[in-house]
Amino acid sequence: WSAFYCQIGKTVFYRGTFTIGSTTTKGSVLVVSLPVNSRYSDNVWTYAPAYLDCAGTRYVGNIRNNGNSGITIQAIGTASTYANVASITATVPATWATGDIFSFIITYEAA
Repeated sequence: WSAFYCQIGKTVFYRGTFTIGSTTTKGSVLVVSLPVNSRYSDNVWTYAPAYLDCAGTRYVGNIRNNGNSGITIQAIGTASTYANVASITATVPATWATGDIFSFIITYEAA
């Protein structure tokens, strides 16, 4: 896990990358803490896309609030007519393994 942030006034720039290791256990929701609480706490505020690299295949993810102190990274699916989001699980968007990567860059307003 590596993460960096910079706050200028109320604007926070935050970048994070998580690489799965051999002992990583993946649950059903991927939640990352924010370095500075967000002004917004509703659960539908979208920040930015995320990058998911699973077994060499790249996927696009979506980031949304998880309260005002965290974000949830979701997978964007395109199996239907319209794109939709789904919680990341051990097998969504694919089966995660050692060396796979989640990363994001977001900008948000601090509380």
